[in-house]
Amino acid sequence: MRNIRRTAGISLIEVMVVMVLLLIGIFSVVRLFPPGFLINKESEAATLAARLAQQEVDRFSNNSASLMSAVVPILPVPANNTYGYAFRVDTDATPDDLSVGQPGLPGVDPYYYSDVNKIRRIIGEFVRIPIPTPIAAGKGSVYLLSSGPVYNVPWDGQTESIFVHGAPMFRSIQDVNDPYGPHLFRPQQYAIDYDDAQVAFFPQPYDRQFLATYSYYDANNIVQTIVDEVITIPAGFIGWVPFTGNNGRPLVPGSETISRKFIRVTPDPNTGRYAWSPDDPYQYDVLSANDGTFANVGVLVFNPLGHNFNESTPGG
Repeated sequence: MRNIRRTAGISLIEVMVVMVLLLIGIFSVVRLFPPGFLINKESEAATLAARLAQQEVDRFSNNSASLMSAVVPILPVPANNTYGYAFRVDTDATPDDLSVGQPGLPGVDPYYYSDVNKIRRIIGEFVRIPIPTPIAAGKGSVYLLSSGPVYNVPWDGQTESIFVHGAPMFRSIQDVNDPYGPHLFRPQQYAIDYDDAQVAFFPQPYDRQFLATYSYYDANNIVQTIVDEVITIPAGFIGWVPFTGNNGRPLVPGSETISRKFIRVTPDPNTGRYAWSPDDPYQYDVLSANDGTFANVGVLVFNPLGHNFNESTPGG
């Protein structure tokens, strides 16, 4: 009689069950890795952000004399006459406002006042004109903006959005209806009429530009603020000119700050050198070329005459 020996084995179903359980375990372990990687990445980004923030704090601490007065959101305001244009503080913008800028403004791409670009207008970076040095285009006083790189965008007839200006000028409150006015006795003085929203400057034999920041009452009697309004005065002009950004509304008395704007000059196309004025130190150029369309490192060069020029201002 033959003995039949039974041999123990594993069925196909048992193999499949083991494989399913093994795969479930592997997938469970694998799912733990992405959150871990994400946590590591977030930690790395936070460390880098803290390091960059501290680097900026140290940089501004070392250049405290050149700190800006403010960083504000702005909107361009169309000019209603031939004397200039303005920027209005956008009081509705917040740091997390990522909306698109208001369309239909004076020929400016809304990209440059949309999204995070709304919180980008640097006001009042103090510059002490450096000692003149030789440069490729002759001689000039070179300065690097502490808040660069910047977007040097053309705004409504102006070739750039970098505005350089002198110290605040002397105010003289006068009346536009005075038949003998305006009464001005020196270049650092201006006359202003708050009710008629007009301003006058001491005449000079060359073209000049001025920057004005002021507040006015809108139609609802709410105070609005205009920053960096450019006022262009032709050579020899005597008389009153209106402000542009206030739509003819009266100004808030004492709210304005007016200063002489530096005029941008470029090297002579024939000689490739700067022909700086020997009489007017309010000249500069953007020495660094734009990277791409508008991005600029922010290297400025000034008329060497400005290094030893002292302004007489209300602050001394």
